[in-house]
Amino acid sequence: MEIITLVILIAIAIETSFLAYMKIKQRTLKVARGSLLLDTSSIMDGRIVDVAKTGIITAELIVPRSVINEMQLLADKADHDKRTRARRGLENIRELQKMDTVSVAIVNDGRVGSGGVDERLLEKAKNYDASIATTDFNLNKVAKVVGITVVNVNELAQILRAQRMPGETVEIQLI
Repeated sequence: MEIITLVILIAIAIETSFLAYMKIKQRTLKVARGSLLLDTSSIMDGRIVDVAKTGIITAELIVPRSVINEMQLLADKADHDKRTRARRGLENIRELQKMDTVSVAIVNDGRVGSGGVDERLLEKAKNYDASIATTDFNLNKVAKVVGITVVNVNELAQILRAQRMPGETVEIQLI
């Protein structure tokens, strides 16, 4: 009788462990269809924050943990410029989180493989039918080749730039 009770308890423990594992795995990456995955360059660039302030972004902004880890590594580097940009990027994430106009989620996307953070972003965007926001020229090209929608912050800034006509007088104020 004790053996049967022991077997039943072991079966219950295995089932409970399996269900807990599946729940944790399910929580690892919650990306809604149509979300916008932010890469390191778009966050460090900072213009995505200004775009988000306008309220024009309706999709949920997703910041993968691998992107935050990459910025942390850059923030710890000896190169002053990279360190400053990475620290500003981490501040930009905090600023995005405080905004009422956008929904920001930080998701644990697992360990970065041999392809790096960019490969991870491409994989997640493809799997979850999400777009990628970037200023990285190469990531932009690769994403378009594999059929992922890209929001290129540089292209967006160019499109929104005021058009001027030849001969038009422009007053510029230097600050």
